[in-house]
Amino acid sequence: MGNAVERWPAAVPPVAEVARLCAQRPVDPGGIRLARRLRNQIHAVEPFLGLVMPATEVRAWGEVKAALLSEG
Repeated sequence: MGNAVERWPAAVPPVAEVARLCAQRPVDPGGIRLARRLRNQIHAVEPFLGLVMPATEVRAWGEVKAALLSEG
């Protein structure tokens, strides 16, 4: 899992961009798929993010995950 976690931040949009996606509450199928995929990825890597990024960034991803899980 270590290598995947190290590569994950470079493979996803920046946390600020994901936060904007949350604020827009996507209704088109592509946006919904992206939100679900990101939510699932964050859930999988979140326990290990502290090993590859600062705590402030880990918290930001946790907040974004919560927004992706909310119903709006």
